[in-house]
Order: sequence, then C-alpha cells, then structure tokens
Amino acid sequence: MHLIDPGGRALLSVHAPHAAAVAVHATRARRAAEAFRRGPLGSGVARACRVATALWNERLFFEVHEVLEAVWKTATGAERQALQGVIQVAVAFHHLAHGNRRGARSLLAEGRSRVAGVPAATLPALDLPALLAATAPWEAALAHLEIPTGEPPPLVLAAEE
Repeated sequence: MHLIDPGGRALLSVHAPHAAAVAVHATRARRAAEAFRRGPLGSGVARACRVATALWNERLFFEVHEVLEAVWKTATGAERQALQGVIQVAVAFHHLAHGNRRGARSLLAEGRSRVAGVPAATLPALDLPALLAATAPWEAALAHLEIPTGEPPPLVLAAEE
C-alpha cells in the first residue's frame, strides 16, 4: 500500500526506480499466498507457521518476521523461545540478503541456539530439527567470516501437518 497512491495502479515516483525489484517481490508474495491456500486450515501459531513457511520458501524473510512476531507476542515458555528463534533465523537471512553479514552471523547463531534449546515438537507445524540441520552450514560459514553460497534452505512443515 505504501508503494502506490490509494486507488492507484502505478508506483509512487520515489519507488519507480525500483520497479523491477518491487515486481519480483510481488511475484514472490503471490506465490507464497498460493502455497498457503493449498494447505490445510488452521489457527493461531499453527496457521502463522504455515504462512511463515510459504513466505520463507519465497525468501520473504522480513514478512516471516512480521507474521511470527504477531503470535510470539502472546506466546509463553518454550513456544515463545522457539518462535523467537525462528524469527531470528529469518531475520538473519534478511540481513544476509542485504549485505549485513555481521547482523546475519549474530542472529543466526542466537536463533539457532533458541531453537536447539526447545523440544523438537514445540512448534508442531514446523520441522525444527530440519531447520537446525539445514542452517548449520550457514552458521559455520558465517562464523568463519565466509559468505555462504546458494539459496537459503527451505523451511519445512512437520510431517504431521
């Protein structure tokens, strides 16, 4: 909404130089919405995790943060820790995509630590062990001040989902 005038169809002039990037982002968002609509219904944390998975797998990491933060605010205990960890890992990938390796390194380590510190089934909608396994090489590379190669790993829904 903040990219166009209300009721308008063209980007605001300030955003016009970024039209190609905005179009790519919008395409990813549409694909994430389609992926979410194909899944089972749910509510609360389970629904947020499903939405976050669809966004994550389109590399919309800032949006993952926004969706999970909404349920993190009222979560408690291990569920809160797990949500915060997944949020931090997502934000680490957001930082990495924008060239902030230092921020990515610290958030990835802290987020993985939070996820590792809770039981694997804390967020039943997500496969937390798969997230830890898939992000371990990224944490190791960043710890050695290397730039990880390839696309960020997908976020995987748990088998029960």
